[in-house]
Amino acid sequence: NWRDIDMRFLLKILFAPILAVLAVVTWFFVFVVSLSSGILCIPAAILGFFGLFIIFVDSVSYGAGLLVIAFLISPYGLPMLATWLLAKLHVLRYMLRDWIYG
Repeated sequence: NWRDIDMRFLLKILFAPILAVLAVVTWFFVFVVSLSSGILCIPAAILGFFGLFIIFVDSVSYGAGLLVIAFLISPYGLPMLATWLLAKLHVLRYMLRDWIYG
């Protein structure tokens, strides 16, 4: 049917800029997350060692707090959560692309 073809073409034209912006934003966030996890691994290691030192020398609660903070800024903490969210954004972008350009 010619109406279906015209509607599909109109959807492709309307969603092309949205998909392009979504791709650029997604790759920008991938860059930011990888850069931040690379940079934050050094302070996480320092805080982890300092937290262990504080546990053995001074106070268990302060040391445990430092270890929690070190875990959160390590590549396995908040950057891993951001990576998971970015993976979901990639899936959304590809699902939208497959639905429109199918």
